Amino acid sequence: MIEAVMDYFDKDELDLKKLLSVTTDGAPAIVGSKKELVHLMSSNARCNENLISYHCIIHQTVLCCKLKHHFERIMQEVMKKMNFLRAKSSLQHRELKSFLEEYNAQCDDLLLHNNVRWLSKGCVLEIFFSILEHLKTYLFNSDQTSANVYLSFLNDKENVAAIAFLTDIFKHINDLNLKLQGKGKLVWELMAGVKSFSRKLDLFINDLGNKCLHFPNLNKIISRDNEIDVGQYKTFITDLKLEFKNRFADFEKIANVVEILSSIYFSHPDGEWSNEAAIVFGSDKATLQMEMIDFQENTVLQHKYAEVSSEEFWIKFVCGNKYPELQKLAFKPLTLFGSTYICEAAFSKMNFIKNKFRSRLTNEHLQDLMLIACTNSTPNFRQIVSQFTWLGNEKYAKFGDTRVSNVFYGMRILLFIG
Repeated sequence: MIEAVMDYFDKDELDLKKLLSVTTDGAPAIVGSKKELVHLMSSNARCNENLISYHCIIHQTVLCCKLKHHFERIMQEVMKKMNFLRAKSSLQHRELKSFLEEYNAQCDDLLLHNNVRWLSKGCVLEIFFSILEHLKTYLFNSDQTSANVYLSFLNDKENVAAIAFLTDIFKHINDLNLKLQGKGKLVWELMAGVKSFSRKLDLFINDLGNKCLHFPNLNKIISRDNEIDVGQYKTFITDLKLEFKNRFADFEKIANVVEILSSIYFSHPDGEWSNEAAIVFGSDKATLQMEMIDFQENTVLQHKYAEVSSEEFWIKFVCGNKYPELQKLAFKPLTLFGSTYICEAAFSKMNFIKNKFRSRLTNEHLQDLMLIACTNSTPNFRQIVSQFTWLGNEKYAKFGDTRVSNVFYGMRILLFIG
C-alpha cells in the first residue's frame, strides 16, 4: 500500500514534506503500529516529520455508539423480528404491507436492516417503534410458531422501554452524524459539533431523571408505567460520553489552534495556542505572537472578518507578506480533513455509476465519469455540444483526442440517467 501512495505522489510531482495530516477510517491495514500505512509514512524521510494522523470524526461517532450487553441483545432481537416480518417470504411481506395499509399505520412497510458504515440503526428503529402496536396485532393474528415468541418479546415492558430509548438516542446520534457530513466542512466546525454533542449528553443524563423531554418515545412508555428503571439508560449515556472523550483525544492536540482561527480577535497572543502551534505545526512562536498583536490591531481586517466566512477571510484577505507566520499557521488547519466524507461520497457515486445496467463501461470511461461526478465545476454544455458531430448512436468528435470524446460520452450518460 505504501508503494501505491508513494507512486501517486511521484506521478503528480507532489512534495510529501507538505503533507500535513492523514485522516483514516481506522482500518488495521492503515493505522497499525509497525508495517501499516500511517507508521510507514511517519517514518519515511520523504514525508513531513510532524505528520498528524487521526480517525475520521464521522466514523468515530459510529464507533462510539456501538452497543454492549443488554442493548446489543435488544437490537439483535429487533433485527430478527424485522427480518422475520420483512424477508421471511414475499407472501408474508405483501400481507404485512396490506395489513399496515388497512390500519392506516404511520409507515406501510419495514426497512430491511443493513449494517453499513453510516448509521442506519436509527432509521430502522424509528420506523419499527412507530408501528409497534400494529406489529403486535399482526403477530397475534399470525399462525406461525415463531410469531408467538416474537410477540412475547414485544409484550415485555422492559424490552419495549429499551427499544424506545434506543430509538431516541440513535435519533440524536444520527442528527449529529448528518451535521458532520457535507462538502466544505472545516475541521473546527466538525470539532464544534462533537463538543456540542458531548455537552448535550450531560443534559440527557439529567433529563432522564426528570421529564424525558429529549426522549419522547421513552416518555410515552414511562407515562404508562412509572416502574420503568432509567438507571441503565443513564449508565449507557455516561459510557457514551466517556467513549466520545477517549476517541476524540487526538483532536485535543490541535484544539487551541483551531479555536483561535475561528475567534482570533478574542484570543491572547501568549495563550496556550502558541505553544500548540510551535509543537504540532512547527511555527515560530515569537514571530507568531508579534504578528498576532499587529493583526488584532488592524481594524480593516477586523471589519472584513465579520463580513465573510473564515475560509474566505484567511485565503483572500490576510496578506502573506505582512503576516507570513500567522497565514501559514491558518492554512494548515484549513487543509485538514476532519472526516473521510469526500472519499465516502466518491465511493457512493462510483457505485451509482457502476450499476447492473452498465455492460460496456471501460476503466477509462469510469475514470471520466468519476471526474465529472466529483467536480464542482458547471460545464458550458451548449459550447461543448456545438464542437461535436454525432453520427447515429456512436461517439465521434471533431477532435483527435479520444479522451475529450470519452469525457463527453460520460456526460451524455450522466445527463441520461439524471
